[in-house]
Amino acid sequence: MNRALNQLILLGFICQSLSWDGYLLFFVNLGIWWGCLTIAKRKPILLPPIAEVVLLLTGCGIGILIGQLPDQSSHFFIGHGMTLFLAGRLLRAMDQREQLFGMIAAIVQIGVACTVVLDYRFIPILIITSVLIPRTLMELESDHFPATSYSTWPRLKFSRMLAIIVIMCGFFAVFPRGLLSSAFPRLRPAGPDHGTLLDSVLDPSRGGTAGSGRIIMQIKGENLRYMRSFALTTLDGVKWLPDAMPGKNFNNFVSPEERVNYPRRQVRVKEVRSIGKFLPTDGRIVAIEGKFFSGPRRTFHEYIECQAVWTTANSVYEYWLEPEPEPHGLGRRYGQALRNYPPQSQALVEWLDKELTGIEEPLEQARHLEKFFIDNFTYELGAPALNRVKPIDDFIFNDRRGHCERYAAAMGLLLRMKGIPSRVMVGYVPGKASWFSDWRNIRARDAHAWTEAYFPKLGWVQLDATPRAELDLSTSALRELIDALDVAWYVNIVNFDTTAQRGFFTNGVQAFMTTAGWAKANASWISALVVCLALVLVWRSHRRGWAESR
Repeated sequence: MNRALNQLILLGFICQSLSWDGYLLFFVNLGIWWGCLTIAKRKPILLPPIAEVVLLLTGCGIGILIGQLPDQSSHFFIGHGMTLFLAGRLLRAMDQREQLFGMIAAIVQIGVACTVVLDYRFIPILIITSVLIPRTLMELESDHFPATSYSTWPRLKFSRMLAIIVIMCGFFAVFPRGLLSSAFPRLRPAGPDHGTLLDSVLDPSRGGTAGSGRIIMQIKGENLRYMRSFALTTLDGVKWLPDAMPGKNFNNFVSPEERVNYPRRQVRVKEVRSIGKFLPTDGRIVAIEGKFFSGPRRTFHEYIECQAVWTTANSVYEYWLEPEPEPHGLGRRYGQALRNYPPQSQALVEWLDKELTGIEEPLEQARHLEKFFIDNFTYELGAPALNRVKPIDDFIFNDRRGHCERYAAAMGLLLRMKGIPSRVMVGYVPGKASWFSDWRNIRARDAHAWTEAYFPKLGWVQLDATPRAELDLSTSALRELIDALDVAWYVNIVNFDTTAQRGFFTNGVQAFMTTAGWAKANASWISALVVCLALVLVWRSHRRGWAESR
């Protein structure tokens, strides 16, 4: 286990596990590596070539099966095959050719992982790889030439190390990531029906599942509200269905010069596949810019649906909002469609009339129902499934617990039963701002569903009946620090595009001019300091010479 080659193979196993959304594969690969080396130390096992081939194919098959799970990918199935193949060879001592192959396979696994590890985890991978590869090469040379000795840590002179760092930083500054990989944006299309927030239906009878902690996007802006992704407007009796009305081709309503007067949002999408063809927004848009989508359409429900979305090195969009939008009318036909609902049980009708007795104003009725759910129900993921025929009755009369879908669906139906146009919105709730900037992380677990009701004088009013007080919103300082580092890394490193490059050099020139002005104003003090430093260096040089002459 102390051999550098074994450690490099372990790093390859760990990098391969990063293709899995979660930590299960990490511990599995770690256990495989430790178990194989333990067996090799006690009683080595020499597998025949056919067994190694079987391990390789088995690992590839497992990788393909992993890709069938929700939010997983089968693109890394060969790496899973290489993991089992190398595990078979770790059961015994390898010859030099096999050791070279193992080193190359581990490097390939590390390299492939670095194409998907865009956050700060890349830093320790880079550091450890930079140490283990030279150690492994020297170790293999020592095995081949026993007289050769090598140090545990590869030694580089400080001047050479500094030169390498300067060259790396200079290359990064001159050739930003956007220039290197954005020329082929359409080679990685983002499917709208794989791993996206959009289900074909919103079914309130389901138990609901917890979203993962992976970051979907990051957003920057003031007074952020709920981010709309799409609307559900039709209830077939059990399930809510997406609005089938197509949006209108969107043309920016304000020129770039006028946008300074409108609230601005900047969004960096880390997982384009997760948002599908929808660009989450939090208001009525007057302008939108971005280079990873085409054919944006603004729907009646004030969200953006695109004809095509693809993954680029910098999947960024920004939009501007109307500060105080005037309410739009629904129209007779569409207003009626947003009031339609299938026949409900007499028990539900009587309960609703009794609950709203004495409340005649529609907005007050809506607020009363919202408060009723918050005060009398419990938020719970994985709650038992409701009755498939009458899920709302079962929810209100019997099992008063569940996830946000249940509350949004029930609230929308009850509003329609009182003649109030309603819709169910699905999107995200932005988290807190980062420690180091105004950027906010939006994770998969921040996905949310809520209800909106229409009132002629007010327009659409947001109603969130989910009992938020029951949610565990606590977080640790360490978790917030890691989130802040992730935001800083993604904003300044991963998304260092041509725009960021220009800003970097502009700020650099401004800093240089400011420093030059300060130096000119304090020339006498600086000159005196330089003379003192020169005298100290001369004195030390002469003192060293005197000591050597003795």
